[in-house]
Amino acid sequence: MIREYGDSLPPLQTKARRKAPSRKRWGMVALASAFVGAAVILTAPSAEARAMGEMRDALNDVRSLHARISIRYGSRRSRLVSETWMKDGVWCFESRKGTPSHASWILKGERQYMNDLVRGVSTVEPRAGVFYSAKTALGFVIEQTDTGPMGIDRKTTRTEGPMTNGRATYQLVLWKAREEAPRENSRTVILVDAKTNLPIWSETTTNLPEMQTSVERSEYEFNVPIFEKQFKPPFEPVIDLAEVQLRLVKEWRQKPVAKAGSATLLDVQMNPEGALFVLFEGTAAPKEVVAADGTRYLQAIDYRPGGTWGDTGTQKRCEGVRGTVFVPVTLKAPARPRFRIGTGNRGFQNPGSSQTDLKSGGTPGTAEVEAKLCPDWPDYRFEMMLALFFTNVDPRMASTQAAYLAKQGDVDGAVERYRLAYERMKGFISSVAYRELVPAEQLLRSKGRIAEADALSRTMAKDRAVDPNVPSKPTP
Repeated sequence: MIREYGDSLPPLQTKARRKAPSRKRWGMVALASAFVGAAVILTAPSAEARAMGEMRDALNDVRSLHARISIRYGSRRSRLVSETWMKDGVWCFESRKGTPSHASWILKGERQYMNDLVRGVSTVEPRAGVFYSAKTALGFVIEQTDTGPMGIDRKTTRTEGPMTNGRATYQLVLWKAREEAPRENSRTVILVDAKTNLPIWSETTTNLPEMQTSVERSEYEFNVPIFEKQFKPPFEPVIDLAEVQLRLVKEWRQKPVAKAGSATLLDVQMNPEGALFVLFEGTAAPKEVVAADGTRYLQAIDYRPGGTWGDTGTQKRCEGVRGTVFVPVTLKAPARPRFRIGTGNRGFQNPGSSQTDLKSGGTPGTAEVEAKLCPDWPDYRFEMMLALFFTNVDPRMASTQAAYLAKQGDVDGAVERYRLAYERMKGFISSVAYRELVPAEQLLRSKGRIAEADALSRTMAKDRAVDPNVPSKPTP
């Protein structure tokens, strides 16, 4: 169990020990689970213990808060990535600013609202445990400052801090290093108001050999006025996910498109580029697609309701429903949206995880189907929490076609498609878009087209400098 700072230190004679809140970590890249069953072990003299206990008690009395979280990688400029508001136990989290996944969550009692701030859609559903679980300001501050899993001692010091906005302060510094990986370490600094014992800001510097040094800074305001509109969904109508998802799944199962072996094709849609979106369930999966005019299709990417948002209520309500995307080798839509779909046993790529096989023993089969036409993405993208995931389908479609063209010996066509995948990925996760050019550069170099390959290498080198997963300097 994660324990409060004060509870993990020697007990204070004048302070009552309090039971710590359980928590899960609210992460940037995604909503990931914290170290389950971990414990923070702080070794510090009584002065540090007293400071931690006083800060703990002050945070327990907070009624409202506003926090701004920014991050800096290597020598790059710090940027604001998220903000948090709380008033009387109601929370609003806004994260991933400046990205296609810019969204906010409002937690009110047993309900949670998700607001897609890029696409202008609000949804509501029963509270899911995967989302933020802290119910107090104390729990939130612990999340922002605690990075120590079980068995890793964190040394703590307390020193006088600088005058800040006319207030006396003190500073708490905590740091750790893993015994099994000595080069990995982190250091957290907390600046605390000496009068109120409330933190003003905290800053955690993490050094990982395989990544750039990162600095995450949280700036806090406590017991400040917060407008009620901050806790209201900004877009109407608000989609009730539980009601809509249960209804759609029931309709799909009552009137499926077709049966193909031990797979049931629940829904089939095609967009103007010819991409085919197939929802299915069963022990077999779509493997081959041929259009009525003979156009062959390539399997590009798998998905399931909920996309990359994690283990939410959506996945439980839509248990067993999966999807896959096929793209035409001709790079254009067939004249008529009629297809022959063949099914069988194959691996299924769950979004955000490694490939897992479907249940064995699936019976292969084929079905002739007519696809519905959709403008860009299937008409259930918001209801099934797939709008963000489908943003990643665009580059995957292009790179799948590029790989096929490369195998056919069409170098120019392949490079053109890899470039398209690169441009599309820049609209999804720009910092890693350069990776779409790697196979193009390798292909050109293998064919002796060195000047073109070198030009792509220069583009990749420039973009690689902003990838947070690449070390800012070689690891010794």
